[in-house]
Amino acid sequence: MGGVSNAARVRSRIAAFALVLGALGTGSCLVYDPSDLTGQPGGGNGGSSMSGRGGTGGGTGLTGSGGGGTTNGGAGLGGTGADSGNGSAGSTGGDGGDGGEVTGGTGGTGGAGSGGGGTPTRPELIDDCEDNNQNIRQVDGRNGLWFTDKSKGTVVPAAGAIRMADIPSGEPLEIPEMTSANVRAFRFTVTGLGTEPTADGIYALAGIDMRARTPNKHAYDASAYKGVRFYAKATEAMLPLSVQFPIAATEEGVGDCVSGAAVNDCYDHFHSIDPVPLATTWARYEVLFADTAQYGWGMNGIDAMTPDQLVSIHFRVNENADVWIDHVEFIPVAE
Repeated sequence: MGGVSNAARVRSRIAAFALVLGALGTGSCLVYDPSDLTGQPGGGNGGSSMSGRGGTGGGTGLTGSGGGGTTNGGAGLGGTGADSGNGSAGSTGGDGGDGGEVTGGTGGTGGAGSGGGGTPTRPELIDDCEDNNQNIRQVDGRNGLWFTDKSKGTVVPAAGAIRMADIPSGEPLEIPEMTSANVRAFRFTVTGLGTEPTADGIYALAGIDMRARTPNKHAYDASAYKGVRFYAKATEAMLPLSVQFPIAATEEGVGDCVSGAAVNDCYDHFHSIDPVPLATTWARYEVLFADTAQYGWGMNGIDAMTPDQLVSIHFRVNENADVWIDHVEFIPVAE
């Protein structure tokens, strides 16, 4: 066809394309620092604006440069909340004037996190036993573990093998404060305890350290609370359960008491004056710090139990037993 060669057609199209690029202005790319997302000015008519970014926790988005004309600023990205929640996207910026600026929308406020990263809503809760391990809730400097101890015989679970027990479906425990089903509790069984006392007496117990051992125990300031409450039951009706509150002055390696062959004035812990008589069905019990006393044979000269030096909580029995404990928490002074 005609006398125009293919090469001439190609040259003609390239020239036309160059004219288009010239009309649009410079053909260079916009370059920006992604850390601030600030747009660069458009090079001519129709230059585009960049989107601003929402600030952390709902801060105002950074400013994007208007490219010219009426291009809308994009929506700012959502801010990041303090406790794992993501903020919603900010609103879209308004139209930019010729060479003006378009500001990104304000980032949304981050939502409250949940689980380990969220802000605890009930700091008085020591442990609800639902996580199926020996760790208590790590709140307000508390990071201790459940443990067991005995004078003789056998306690299950053993101190180094603590796990929570599944609550039988026919014996449900409904706890108003919980937002999900309560399916686990701490269970300890004691056999072979006998009636002949050892040098340490006759006892078996489940305990909770307020703080992790390194290797000694450490005191925790529980002065914001006036006692503890918990749910419990036993297979034997009216089983007497003694609740003990070791403090720095009575715990070996923490305070001033001495434990040795010649002198042993440690372990004379403050305890509930009246043992808690457990029922065979779930019930809630309370023990106030003010209703405790020492046995009287050890470290004395202490006027009263000192909550600001609390080391542990013990649930102690003096006979063979099968005991369930759940949802252990402090009682705030304000109640």
